[in-house]
Order: sequence, then C-alpha cells, then structure tokens
Amino acid sequence: MRYSILAVVEGQAHAALKVIQKAKTDEWNSVIFEGDCRQLIVALQDEDSELCPFGAYLEDIAFLCYRLICNLSLAKNEMARLRDENSKRLLRDRKLSLVLDLDHTLLNSAGFSVITDEEEYLNCKRDVLPEYLKSSLFRVDLTETLTKLRPYVNTFLKEASKLYELNIYTMGGFLYALEMAKLLDPENIYFNSRIISRDDSTRVFEKSLDVVLGKENATVILDDSESVWCKEHKENLIKIERYHFFAHSCKRFGVDHKSHSQLKSDENESEGALANSLKILQQIHTLFFDPGQKDSLEDRDLRKVLKSVQKEVVKGCKVGFSDEISD
Repeated sequence: MRYSILAVVEGQAHAALKVIQKAKTDEWNSVIFEGDCRQLIVALQDEDSELCPFGAYLEDIAFLCYRLICNLSLAKNEMARLRDENSKRLLRDRKLSLVLDLDHTLLNSAGFSVITDEEEYLNCKRDVLPEYLKSSLFRVDLTETLTKLRPYVNTFLKEASKLYELNIYTMGGFLYALEMAKLLDPENIYFNSRIISRDDSTRVFEKSLDVVLGKENATVILDDSESVWCKEHKENLIKIERYHFFAHSCKRFGVDHKSHSQLKSDENESEGALANSLKILQQIHTLFFDPGQKDSLEDRDLRKVLKSVQKEVVKGCKVGFSDEISD
C-alpha cells in the first residue's frame, strides 16, 4: 500500500486540489493534510483555484484523517498520537477542552419553509428589524435557514476560549456546521478546524469523544441533549436548557408555550443559560487547576470535578448535569 503525507505550510489551497487529483490517478490509499482545514475544505468544495494561504496546525491533521484517509487503523493511530500531544500542550497552557453543541445550545435555526405567518417580520430587511435582532439574526441561503444566535454567545465564546480549547460538535451535516461556525466565529479565532459534524462521527446517530482531540479526563461537553451522547461520555456532560427562538423549534419538542420569535422577545443576556454555563465552566477550570492538589495535572480527572460541583446551586442557573455522574 502507498501512503502520502502532504504538509502544507504557507501553501495554496488549489495545490491541494492537484494532490487529490494525483492521489486518485495513482490510487494512493490516503492523503493526510496539515493546515487550516476550514479554509482548505471550503476551497476543495468550491474548487477554488485562487490563492488561499493558511498556516499549519499539527492537531488539524486528525480531522482530515477521518474525512480523507482510507485506512482507519492509521487514522486511529494518528488520533491517539495527536490527542496525547495536544492534551500536553493544553495543560501547559492551563487549558481544558470544551465541546459545544450548536442547535438549541449556541443558536437556533429554522428552515425557510417552516417560518410561520406570525414570524414573517423576521424576513424584513435588517435595518427595519427590532434592535435586538439586527446583529443576531441571519439568513443563510446556502442551507436555506434563518439562524438566531443565542443571547450572550459572543461573550461566552470570548471568555470560555481563555480557559478552554473550543470544539463544535453537531449532529447536523458538515456544510451546515461550517456555515454556523462562520456566524459564531467570523474571524476564525475560536474554532479553527475543530468543527465536527455527523459526517465525522464514528457512531450512527450518536456523539462520541473519540473524534475530539481532548482527552476524556480533561474535556467538558455543553449540550442541550443527553440522549445523543454515548453512555461512556455522559459523565463529561453539562446539560443546558434548550434555546427555542423559532416556533418550529417549540413545536418539534412539544413545548406548550409560544417561542421568543412569536412573543418578539429573547432570553435575558446576563442571566440566561449561557451566562450561567460560563460561571460553571469557570468554576470547573479553577478546581481542576487548583495548585493545592498534590497529584500531577495529567493524573487529574475533570469528571471528578463535575461531580464535586454537581450539587451546587447557582442562582438562576438553567443548566444541569447528566444523571450518569450522580453518586
């Protein structure tokens, strides 16, 4: 079998296209790319031959391993090696890993076809929208959705990124995940290529940390759904209250009250679910890196920290913990 590793450092995306073509022609078993995978993948999808410089990040290899590599055993070996190196780097930087769901956690989306007559005002031009929607409501033509960012999400991402390496993990498709990442992180500061969709998952209809570069003992999950996570990783989960901005979202989950869009309201910015989730994440980080502990950082287990804060009452908190971490 033949394998080729292409290390692209300050390269061009169209050069990667040429390598893919050569790999197909010569029947290579795999190609592993290093680089800013979000820009690279978009360039590959669009077959964009314009110059697209990007820097190389070692941990980014793993995500393209699962997407482009043919030999899964090699991919798993690469993942294990990169996970170990990445985890050591994060601990040196006094950071943990945070896996963030998209829908109903950081935002809420609804297809164009399910927008009700009562919500038609959302299709108005931006300058005539209510003030609180002008910078948080987006029309995404590529995915044919209206997307509303959750209140406080910008502050949440900024502050959480100081303590955690941020990852997106959605059960939506990869194209949808990329488009949502652009809305949440237009300058590509927080996520880089750490965007995982159902297309990357190793399990059917289930999320697992085996496609995340953070080690299980140093990774927190923030998600509105516990049921989508495999049993062995529910110990890492903080469950957040679902964000129902659109009427279709309420209908889908059987919520018996009107949505924010129907009421022309929104969550409280400073006392909403994301604000309170941030407080818990900050507390978890402080306890994990407590200098008073005698064991090494590598030997500490964040899941024990989650247990220790599980029963604490945060005033107005709209988050919960998985039942799997109950004593």
